[in-house]
Amino acid sequence: MIYQIFLNKIYKDHTCPFCNLNKKLIIKENHYAILTIARAPYIKDHLLVFPKRHVIKLHNLRYKEQVGIGKLILFGMNHLHKIYPGVEVSYKEGDDLISAGKSINHMHIHLVPKKKVVHMGQEEDKRNFYSEKKVLNEVNKLKKLF
Repeated sequence: MIYQIFLNKIYKDHTCPFCNLNKKLIIKENHYAILTIARAPYIKDHLLVFPKRHVIKLHNLRYKEQVGIGKLILFGMNHLHKIYPGVEVSYKEGDDLISAGKSINHMHIHLVPKKKVVHMGQEEDKRNFYSEKKVLNEVNKLKKLF
């Protein structure tokens, strides 16, 4: 199934694939969180960690949920590091799916194995390194937003 068709179906049905996850797809779980493989992976062995309770934003997690999620992130990363030299951790949240650039309305963390780092179409050794002046300009812009 094409991912966009899947997304259209869950939006139409008002269902959450994380809340309704098939138990057979769970790699590891604790009382508060689940570790599973991504059904629409960016790369082979792409994992997801998410709270069992339907939560949209990180700041709405209870302390024990934060700890439970943290333990599964470390568990997943430790196992991925046995195969891959690096793991990218990416956090997704929010209730405005389109403008946030995310698809599932249930906060989750991606554990994405990295073979060779590529940024904006550039290989690691060909990445731009910005001057302090340029970075300071960007920092000042961001400070105004905060």
